[in-house]
Amino acid sequence: MVDFLTKLNLFRGQLKGVLSFDSDRVTGISQDFGYYTSYAGQGQKSGAYIFRPNETKQELKLLTSEEFSSRTSSQIYQSRLVSEIQTRVSPWVKSVTRIKKGAPYIEFEYTVGPIPIEDGIGKEVVVRYSSKEMYNDGVFYSDSNGREFVKRRLSHRPTWDLIEYQPVAGNFFPVNAAIYAQDIHSYMTVLTDRSQGGTSLKNGTLDLMVHRRTVADDSRGVGEAMNETDGGMTPYPPFGKNERQGEGLVVTGTHRILAGRGTNGAAMARSQMDQAFSSVQLFFAPKNSQILRSGSFSMIQNDLPPNVMLITFMKLPKSMNEVEANLSSRYLVRLGHQYSKGEGPLGKAVKIDMKILFEKHHIKSIVEVIEEKTLSGNQSRESWENKRFHWQTSSQMQPSSSTACTPDGTTFLLLPMKICTFEVKLLALTTNVSTMGRL
Repeated sequence: MVDFLTKLNLFRGQLKGVLSFDSDRVTGISQDFGYYTSYAGQGQKSGAYIFRPNETKQELKLLTSEEFSSRTSSQIYQSRLVSEIQTRVSPWVKSVTRIKKGAPYIEFEYTVGPIPIEDGIGKEVVVRYSSKEMYNDGVFYSDSNGREFVKRRLSHRPTWDLIEYQPVAGNFFPVNAAIYAQDIHSYMTVLTDRSQGGTSLKNGTLDLMVHRRTVADDSRGVGEAMNETDGGMTPYPPFGKNERQGEGLVVTGTHRILAGRGTNGAAMARSQMDQAFSSVQLFFAPKNSQILRSGSFSMIQNDLPPNVMLITFMKLPKSMNEVEANLSSRYLVRLGHQYSKGEGPLGKAVKIDMKILFEKHHIKSIVEVIEEKTLSGNQSRESWENKRFHWQTSSQMQPSSSTACTPDGTTFLLLPMKICTFEVKLLALTTNVSTMGRL
């Protein structure tokens, strides 16, 4: 793990640089808030389904400009475990930057809203992260549903000739869990805790849209502007005027920023993205309470490989006939490879022995049969392969049988980015655990 120090502009409370102890090298990373004004004129307006800036080549209006800097204030809190910088960027934007001991990332928490629209102008708020050392030449990567990273190139589409009418809006792409950019010398990765739009409009930058509030309907079926408020709405006609009540919504979220030397953007994202998207849940109880009787519990005898996640571990119900006949117990198990091919040393196939899932605590068993199922678990992989439609394609495009997770006894090979589903039958089972659910 790498510890970080930060250099700060104390007047504005902005992150200005990261010093990595392992390389003794300052990475010049900065963070800014900004917004685009929404188009509300003739034609296609910006709204719930459409992002369209007021000008096609509009520059991001930074809230850290001289217009707002006089309103910015910061406070710094430090302990042995965490350093925290709390900043009020503007009357409606706050941020908290945290550096945790032993963590390889900087945590950035934002609070945005209510976005002011008293001037009759909608605003679409973006957080921009900039690296002075990185020159990504308009290329960046965003994840697809938390799995494969997709290469994005500014103002380019790989399968057709793009005629560009919206150079800002047309270059925002879905970011479900992570976005990164890199060159041959350095990388910068941002992890999100929710789906957002992201881009890299300028070299060395990553932008993420965190909040929006518009004043016009985009004519996509909603029938109103995207102007959510905390007081709801008055009744629809004829009982009311269908008007918004209260203040605009306030949004709070978290980004985690990783940066360093080399082309490690994808590998660093993989190492942290699941923790960022599904954070640890905290539970509290009175002292000496019997509610929380055990500090931890694991069904696994040994750790799984660092590039493998246990997605599902579920005991399947028995029919009455199976209970009366004392037949074997069955479990549905899903295991997923968390890295793609070439993403560092963990982006390789790994062999897994299924026995490690059934050797601890109250389960004493012998794995009798392992059958690969389809991803949903509703039929065997072999049965599906035999009856599915086989497209007539070139030999280069034919699916390879090597993508199957065919068990060899109790072991199988898990390929990069592959999710494998199995039904595991146990020859003998004694357990004090009454129910088993998904992990």
